[in-house]
Amino acid sequence: MKNIELLAPAGSLESLKAAVNSGANAVYLGGTMFNARAYATNFSDEELQAAIEYAHLRNVKIYVTVNTLFYDEEFKELMAYIDRLYLMNVDALIIQDLGLMAEVKKLYPDFEIHASTQASIHQLSGVEAMAKQGVERVVLARENTIEEIRDIAQHTQIDIEVFVHGALCMCYSGQCLMSSLIGKRSGNRGKCAQPCRLPYKLKLEDKSLDYAPHYLLSAKDICVIENIGDYIEAGVTSFKIEGRMKRPEYVAAVVKSYRRAIDQWLKTHSVGDVQEDTAEMFQMFNRGFSLGHAYHESNLITDIFPGNFGVEIGEVTQYDRKEQLVYIKLNQPLAQGDGIRFGFEDSGRVVNKMYYRDRLVNQGKPQDEIAVEFNVKIKEGTKVFKTSSAQLIQKLQKEYSEKKIKSPITLQLSGKIGEPLALTLTSKKHQVTVQSSAIVEKAMNSALSLERIQQQLSKLGNTVYTAEKVIVNLPDGVQFAIKELNELRRNGIEALDKARLTHQRQSKAFKPKETSATERSIKEIHIHVQTLEQCNAAIDSGAKIIYYPFVTSLKEAYSLCQQAEVTLIPYVSRIIDDKHLKQIKESPLYPLFNKIMVGDIGALHYFLEKEVVLDNSLNITNSYALNHDLIKNRDVVLSVEMSEMQINELCDCQQKIGYIAYGRLETMVTKYCPISQQHYGCQKKGCNRCKIGQYYLIDRKNEQFPIIMDEECRMHLYNAKIQYVDELSKLQADFIILKMTIETQTEVQRVIEDYQHIIADKSQSYWHGNKDYTLGYFNNKEVK
Repeated sequence: MKNIELLAPAGSLESLKAAVNSGANAVYLGGTMFNARAYATNFSDEELQAAIEYAHLRNVKIYVTVNTLFYDEEFKELMAYIDRLYLMNVDALIIQDLGLMAEVKKLYPDFEIHASTQASIHQLSGVEAMAKQGVERVVLARENTIEEIRDIAQHTQIDIEVFVHGALCMCYSGQCLMSSLIGKRSGNRGKCAQPCRLPYKLKLEDKSLDYAPHYLLSAKDICVIENIGDYIEAGVTSFKIEGRMKRPEYVAAVVKSYRRAIDQWLKTHSVGDVQEDTAEMFQMFNRGFSLGHAYHESNLITDIFPGNFGVEIGEVTQYDRKEQLVYIKLNQPLAQGDGIRFGFEDSGRVVNKMYYRDRLVNQGKPQDEIAVEFNVKIKEGTKVFKTSSAQLIQKLQKEYSEKKIKSPITLQLSGKIGEPLALTLTSKKHQVTVQSSAIVEKAMNSALSLERIQQQLSKLGNTVYTAEKVIVNLPDGVQFAIKELNELRRNGIEALDKARLTHQRQSKAFKPKETSATERSIKEIHIHVQTLEQCNAAIDSGAKIIYYPFVTSLKEAYSLCQQAEVTLIPYVSRIIDDKHLKQIKESPLYPLFNKIMVGDIGALHYFLEKEVVLDNSLNITNSYALNHDLIKNRDVVLSVEMSEMQINELCDCQQKIGYIAYGRLETMVTKYCPISQQHYGCQKKGCNRCKIGQYYLIDRKNEQFPIIMDEECRMHLYNAKIQYVDELSKLQADFIILKMTIETQTEVQRVIEDYQHIIADKSQSYWHGNKDYTLGYFNNKEVK
């Protein structure tokens, strides 16, 4: 069995200390730039250096998130930052961008890389691809089941990391463009506005299925503490807790709970009673707990409220308008300083004054009817929730502040009369020796006893060490000042700390690409369709290259294209497991095609014998990624989060470059179905409700986001606005893609004819239809 690592989040130095002192083996955090939590406090270089030293002296590793996407113009500053992290002795980098992975491995072959969950690795083939690129660990997608996790972990030599607790993104990480496309706040750039936590209505054709908006995309938090043994037996190396935006006490509560559960399971193959731990975690923050996708959870969301639920503690019995007091019948304790919320519409407040039988009190007990001040009427019967516990916060602060992590060391004192004292300190991996300034003398009166010397050397106080063994090699009858011995001990500890924190790493010089951009012009229009009707319409409009899904009707689409002498390229879902990869390769249709379009690293690795076209879901945004070994010889459709200027500045790239000029861009792909949730109140795979008609999610601005469910009951949510870029005369790309989703045959034909005109005449569009459209990031200098 591999060593088990409990990996904790830290958004501040105080959170890091809480994590370390509560039992974390490693901590992940972000610097002030280039990480996927741009709105967390994060660490300056000085704070990061202090954090690393604090953690390393306590045998805890530090992983730094550099897990966003990058553009060419950022690489000079980015690699200077990586160099600083390297010299600081960061233990590993957490990376999404393939270009950055390649550059780090080139310059710093000994710098450990963990493939971020943002890289969307969700199958064994993807893990194998990462392993061949020198990646030491993969953070699997949160959508993986325990069966998939087990199969992957037991068939790879590299470390596997999984999330075990905290907020669950609704979309596959790295594949969510919703915040980016509707608000120009890119999740792939660390600036997600969390639109999944907003209310929506579900609509079927022209009929709304909801009277009022609900939180249809707001997932419960995951909590698998009772099932942690399954993950250990599966071969998982690292257990990751989400929460870089959370307070230190939250980190402390969760880390200590999982530390206890893991240690208990390793001793007894049982986590024991975790009820008290779960209650503490629940009180610190929860949206309701679920086992998540790992255990095929059917109740994934809580559609009534997107924030911290807290713990129900009572019910409003009356409101005194004159005194402005809310009376609450308690079923749980409440204390002064606690946070409470009335129902799910209230934003919450801290209890400053509390009354029981008209007397000011500092706490209330179950069955008490207490009153708190509030200047807004609250209806009788409203549920009251405690969202924070002052007593629990103080308890957790005390626990992680007082807990001291100690490493055992051996201290050996030696010396001769007339010579300085020498103190040697030996830890597990280091040894240092220091000498006193004074010399050893023959005792004139009473000599120092062995016990006194050993006692004084053992006084390691607030250091990170404990004296496992103290050896004294001195002649009989010697004397020296105790203050000399104390100073020698202090100097020895300082020397040992320095030895443990000193590493032989040297700065490396990075040379950014300086070659000129490759001259290109759009020579081809590729049509990406979803249905046979759209395929027919594309053929009738003179399309030469069509992408079609690798589904049952592919055979018929192939026949149609063969008759029309049109090139047909099948494409696979950007989320595809090992079983379906195998089914495709074993399909009798597979040998018919020389080319295939894929949307993730795993599928690319699996179909290496084919000519592969890489879809935009691989999130390629820079020429360093385009020159990655896996990418450099393959046609690439660039990320939609790139502007024309950034595309035109790509340099030293030999493959064909494509750009999505038209289409409803996919904002989310989820292992969750709002349609079955609406009809059954839970997830019911294979219910076929989606086949009744066209469904939409409707947001607060009444924008309509089309839903298409795939054969695996995954939801593909498309943008309400169509990307329609028609100023293409200066775009340095080899081909454009027109992506069809819910377009009719007539609409397909109109769009294709329009772009044929645009490419032929180098002029703007003469048809936009009556649809809302957007230029996306095309005219943006950068993603903001």
